[in-house]
Amino acid sequence: MSWFNKLKWFDQDNKFNIVHFKFGKERKPITHYMKIGVILRLSLNVLSFLPGVDEERMFNLIDEAQLHLGVDLLNDYIIRDKELLTYRIRRRVQKAIEEYKSKNES
Repeated sequence: MSWFNKLKWFDQDNKFNIVHFKFGKERKPITHYMKIGVILRLSLNVLSFLPGVDEERMFNLIDEAQLHLGVDLLNDYIIRDKELLTYRIRRRVQKAIEEYKSKNES
């Protein structure tokens, strides 16, 4: 049997199968963002009550770990949240400034 005959051109109801391609990123339901938001915000708020733990520093730690591991779970939520996006931008700009200064001093 050739590979061509192994393809399932018809489904169980003898209807012709058409392959549907989706381009770009699949949109997630709003409940997905609500779950991520509640978990992330609650964990940041609880951890910020600990002495010596700053909410922005804790978020930066979580965000850096997420970006380093290649997990794209929080990215869409962070982009939509003004405060978290501000934390990320501030961190990246500060990192770029430090890299620039270290290159120019060498």
